[in-house]
This record gives sequence, C-alpha cells and structure tokens, in this order.
Amino acid sequence: MVPSSTCNRDNVGGSKPMSIREHLTELERRHATIERELETAKHHPSMDEIELGNLKRQKLKLKDEISRIRVTG
Repeated sequence: MVPSSTCNRDNVGGSKPMSIREHLTELERRHATIERELETAKHHPSMDEIELGNLKRQKLKLKDEISRIRVTG
C-alpha cells in the first residue's frame, strides 16, 4: 500500500506520485473549497442538513490530515 502522503489520488495511473508538499497543498485547497461551500450554504436555508453535516465532516477530516502531515511530514 502506498502511503497517502505520496499518493496522487487525482492522477490515477499517472507516472509521478505527489510529493508531501504537493499533497499538503492539495489538501489545503480542498479544505478551502469546502469552507467556501459551507459559507455559501449558511446563506441558503434550503441547504439539506445531511449534506451540511457531510461537508463539515469532510472539512474536519481534511483538517486532521493536514495537521497530521505537518506534524509528521
């Protein structure tokens, strides 16, 4: 199994795995995207509570992974 810090999940079948720095940058980008989605959802009361919860969980998971990489990376 390839460690997640070197795995390029968006480049399936690609020839070059992500560096730790590239992986961290991608996680930070995804975290910021979800943060913007949550901010937008706050202004739309019709947003499904389940979907909001899913976004919050994804954001927290990314934050935890970012923190883990910064500590161990």
